[in-house]
Amino acid sequence: MRVAADSPLEDRADELTALERLRVRAGRLTASELRVARLAADGLTNREIAQSLLLTEKTIEVHLTSSYRKARHRLANAAGAGAARRP
Repeated sequence: MRVAADSPLEDRADELTALERLRVRAGRLTASELRVARLAADGLTNREIAQSLLLTEKTIEVHLTSSYRKARHRLANAAGAGAARRP
C-alpha cells in the first residue's frame, strides 16, 4: 500500500516495526487494519483516511468493521477468561 508523496502521512506508511508486526499477528489485526485504525484514532474521517492511503472509502469501512469485530471478540474472550478464574 502506497501513500501519496505529498501526503502528511508519507512517513507513516512504513512505521510498523518488526515487533509491531508480530503484535498485529498475535492480535489478529492485519497491518492494513492497524494502519487504518490508527488513523481513525487520530481523528481522521473515513474519507480522509481513504484519500491519504489511496484507497476507497468502502475499503476503509471494511478494515474498520473487521477491526471492531476482532476487538469485540477479544474483549469477550478476555471477559470469559476472567470469569472462569473467579472463585
